[in-house]
This record gives sequence, C-alpha cells and structure tokens, in this order.
Amino acid sequence: MAIVALSAFVLLVAPVIGELRRELAVERAVVVAATEDVAALGNAVRDQETGQRGYLIARQEVYLEPYLRGRGAAATRLTALERYTEVAGLPEAVAMLRTALERWQTDAAEPEIRLARFGTAVEDSVVAGEGLRLFDDIRDGLAAVDDAVDEEAVRVRERIDTVLDRLLTTVLGLFAVTGVAALVVTGLLRRWITVPVADLVRQVGRVRDGDLDAPVAIRGPAELVAVAEATETMRAEIVQQLREVTQAREALEQRAPAVVALRRELEPSMPDLPPGLAVDAFFEPAEGLLAGDFSDVVALPGGGIALVVADASGHGADVVVRALRCKFLLATALLDGTGPADAFAAVAPRLADREGSFVSVVVVVVEPEGVLRWANAGHPPALVRSATGTEELGPTGPVLGPVPGPWEERCVRVSGSWSVVAYSDGLVEARRADRSLFGEDGVEDALAGLANREALGEAGPGPIIAGLTAALRVFLAGARPSDDMTIVAATGTVAAPSLPLS
Repeated sequence: MAIVALSAFVLLVAPVIGELRRELAVERAVVVAATEDVAALGNAVRDQETGQRGYLIARQEVYLEPYLRGRGAAATRLTALERYTEVAGLPEAVAMLRTALERWQTDAAEPEIRLARFGTAVEDSVVAGEGLRLFDDIRDGLAAVDDAVDEEAVRVRERIDTVLDRLLTTVLGLFAVTGVAALVVTGLLRRWITVPVADLVRQVGRVRDGDLDAPVAIRGPAELVAVAEATETMRAEIVQQLREVTQAREALEQRAPAVVALRRELEPSMPDLPPGLAVDAFFEPAEGLLAGDFSDVVALPGGGIALVVADASGHGADVVVRALRCKFLLATALLDGTGPADAFAAVAPRLADREGSFVSVVVVVVEPEGVLRWANAGHPPALVRSATGTEELGPTGPVLGPVPGPWEERCVRVSGSWSVVAYSDGLVEARRADRSLFGEDGVEDALAGLANREALGEAGPGPIIAGLTAALRVFLAGARPSDDMTIVAATGTVAAPSLPLS
C-alpha cells in the first residue's frame, strides 16, 4: 500500500511541477521579453515622428537622425515580436502595425521629407493631412500589440493560479490517501509523506495568510522538496517585487517636494507690472505635474515687460531640465537689455547638448509707448489685437537647438486698447475622439466669440484665457488633452497722442 501511495504521489505531483515550471518559463521568456519589445517599439515609433517633424520644421539633416534610427529599431522589434506566435492575437496586431508603419513611411513621412528638401511648403500636410491620419493608425496598432501582450500576461497568471490550485488539491488528496495507507505502514508514511506534506501545507498557508518572510523549506521525498523549492522561489520573487515597490514609493515620496519645486520654477513669475498692463497665464500638463512647456513674464529695466512662451521637445526628466535651463538663460539675457532675436542667438548654443532636441519659443517685448518687439523661434504664432486689427507674430527663425539661426526681430505698434495671446502647440494640436484638431481656426473662433471689448483686452487678460479654455473643453467633449498646454495673455491701453495746445 505504501508503494502504491508513493507511486501515486510521483504520478500526480511530478506533472504538476513540470507544468508549473513551464508556466514560469512562459512568464519570463514571453511576457517579459514581449513587453520590453513593445516598449522599445513605441520609443522607436515616437523617435521617427519626432525626427520627421523636427526636420519639417527646421529643414536640417541633423533632425532626420532620430527618424532613421527609429526606422531600424522599429523593424528589429517588429521582427522580434513576430516570433511570439503562441501569444493570441499578437501576430495579427504586429502585422497590422507593420502595415500601418510602412504606409505612414511610404505615403506621408518620406514624401513630406522630399518636399521639404526641395523647399516646398509642407505645413498643411504635417498639421492636418494624410500623415496625421496614418500615424493615428500606427498608434492604434501599438495599442493593439500592447493589449495582446497584456492579455497574454493575464492568461499566464491565470494558468499559474490554476496549476497552484491543482497542486494544492493534489497534495490534499494525496494526504487523504496516505492517511488510509498509514493504518498499515504508519511509521513509514508518517516519516516520508504525512509530515512533509503537512509541513508544506502549513508553510504555504503562512505565506497565503500574509507572512511573506516565512521561508518554505521541507525535508522529505525529492518530489515534495521540488514543490517546496518552486514555492519558495515564487515567495522570494514576490517579496523582492514588494520591496522594489516599497522602495519606489518611498523614493517618490522623497522626491515629491522636488517635483513641486520644479513645477513652481517652470510657472511664470509675476513681477510688479507697469501701470495699464495686466498679464495672466494658464498651464496644464498632459501627465503629472511637470512638462516641457513653460512661460515667463520678465520686468525689463526700461519699464516694459517681456512675455515668454516655450515648448521643449522630448519627454522625461531631460526635457524638464532643458526647459528650466532655457527659461533662466532667456530671462538673464532679456534682463541685460538684449533684444528677443539676440537673446535667441545667445541661448541657442547652450541648448545644443543633444542631437535632435530643440526648444520652440516666442518672446514679445511690450514697451510703454505701445511698441511690441518680438521674435519667434519656430513656435506657433502669437496673436495681437488692437483697434487697427489682428496681426500674427509668426516664426522669424528656426527652433533653438543645433541650428545656429539666424533670428529676426520685428515690431508692431498698437494704439488704444490691445491684447496679445501666446500659446504652445498643445492648444492647437488638441484632438478629440473623431481625431479632428482644435487648430488655429479653433483659437480664432474662440477669440471671435468674445465681446469686442474683451477681445481688445479692456476687461483684462482673464476673459481671453477663460474663453480659449472654455472653447477647448467644448471641443474635446470630455476628452483629456494629449499634450502639455500653456497660454499667456497680456492686455493694456496706449493713450492716443495728445494734440498741441492752440
């Protein structure tokens, strides 16, 4: 009877252990590797978009390097993902993504790059053309690939749970069988079966009840020892993962004050303004507290002010550091009396520390006599409204970064009540569920919807920003903006020239 019981133990437990090992191998070899490939593929796709857009804006070959690197990296990762044929839905999602990526490269990215090389204007194609729709297909493909990998991870975990349940059921059933056999060979079964199984169940139960520091180790037959070792391996992995999560949470708590301080530094300073001038600002990051957008208001020695709105390319901690550096370099240059264009020329070389990174910025200097001096480094145009009409303060040079310039300074004179609005591309590129863009038309429509005195700034900058953000909320219909957004508005009044006394 003891031999039968031991044989049953080997026949029942050994396959379960083998299945458990196979499930753990799937977890490591497929899910982990596929997740890394999906993350790397997403970065490669975003590098292609960033490089292509940077080249279309600056028309410098250096901006194509991220695009070319991204193409090679994306092809490598797609080939790697195609090997995971056992992941349900992944081959189809990878095929759809490869098709979407090749269509975007063939029908949009490469034609637009060729147009830019020959000096043809491609702004409409970049903002609202076929390229945007095709790149949306790429985003959908990436989401499908990510969903397939996530679903496979869930299925693997469910299969492991099933194996564990079967293991526990097998052990308990075997315990019952050996209990009957113990009537004949009590001593032998108690020494080799009953005690080790009870010990294993007890130790597994302690772990199940939350005592994760209790080790799982038993003496007995090799099969039970293997089960205990596999369980101990899982327990150790769980404990390690929990420690890493705790360390990450503690690190986040320690860094939270620094994040808040960085957020304050990126927000515009509001100095004492000259009489008749008013400034207001709005900032909303796409995620978290930090972003590459920033704005500033600098009180100049001559009695005027400088309005600054900028957007640093990229993502992560690097872009925040680059944005902060650009903000203080520009403020220092402007406080020294340097004009907007010369300030760009002084700051740009100190930002060219990474290939493909750049900052778009617009600076508007408001002088007391009603003269606005401005320069625009590849940024969306600011809008000036006064009694004489509306004027766009469009780009007067390339973005700040590896391109040496030049930048041109221009000026416009206003009279009576006037307003100026500057914003980042997160406003005009806000997209709702049907993939349509808010665009410059949305900005113009929102300003046109204001009362004339509000549009001219007679009620201050608050109604202008409120009108833009309200129009954007209506347009998005509850959706969240996908990019950081900054808006700065300034208003003032310039007295009409006095007539000589008769």
